[in-house]
Amino acid sequence: MKNATVVVGTDLSSSAGEALTQAAAWAKRRNAGLVVVHVAPDEIFRALETPQVTDALRARVDAVIGGLGLSIEVVLQAGTPHSALVHAADERGAELIVVGPSGESSGSHPRFGGTAERVVRYAHCPVLVARASSPSISATGPVLATTDFSSESEHGIDAAAREAEARGVPLWLVHAVYEPTSTLSLLGPLAISAPELPDVDRAELRDVARQTLRTLLEANHAQGEIAVLDGPPASAVAEHATKIGASLVVVATRGRTGLSRIVLGSVAETIVRDAPCAVLAVRREHTPSAKG
Repeated sequence: MKNATVVVGTDLSSSAGEALTQAAAWAKRRNAGLVVVHVAPDEIFRALETPQVTDALRARVDAVIGGLGLSIEVVLQAGTPHSALVHAADERGAELIVVGPSGESSGSHPRFGGTAERVVRYAHCPVLVARASSPSISATGPVLATTDFSSESEHGIDAAAREAEARGVPLWLVHAVYEPTSTLSLLGPLAISAPELPDVDRAELRDVARQTLRTLLEANHAQGEIAVLDGPPASAVAEHATKIGASLVVVATRGRTGLSRIVLGSVAETIVRDAPCAVLAVRREHTPSAKG
């Protein structure tokens, strides 16, 4: 059987170094090959002495992850970073693409955006946005999976259960109880909050949610903890991830549009942006098609 492959993008920045480290750890756990891709714009690529630059890139990669005994391929490629990474992953049938957050920083927390956002939207396989955890979070922290009880989120639960088992860490499955009562509340944070549900209705909703979470764990042959959270899902998930010291949050993406791109949705996108640790964006199995 063909060995699995992990593709990681690097621009040799500090966040890219974290991406290399997390990609190498993933490949080690899966006994997978690692493909390190550095992308240069066409006009710069043409001016490069490619063999020498590739050798220099290889030396930088070896300095970070060279002692792990992995099979590492280093690729220097021209083009647009997100397209090159998606193409490299499709070409090799990769099981995962790893990227740094790549957006502008807000204090010590790199903001999700740029290349990372486009890779998550266009990739045909799961994408790990490899944000470094805060110093208070252990690398052996739990894996947290989110679910809105949709069919799409089932793939996220399965991936989270497998990753928690591979890491030998606890699994948490969470659902946020939040019922906006106005179309305005769907637009994001406003000066006013959505009215609260009556206490009786909320208690019943939480009981049903807890029962459903346990059923989902059983259906995925997984053991773990569950939590029913209150408030807007994205912020509630980020807060709970911080509370339990999660080392990874797993979120499922939605379907594809006519442009063959992922519809992240505001909740998934905000979780990827605001989580205090790395985030794995998982989608339904899909045969690679025309590139975005």
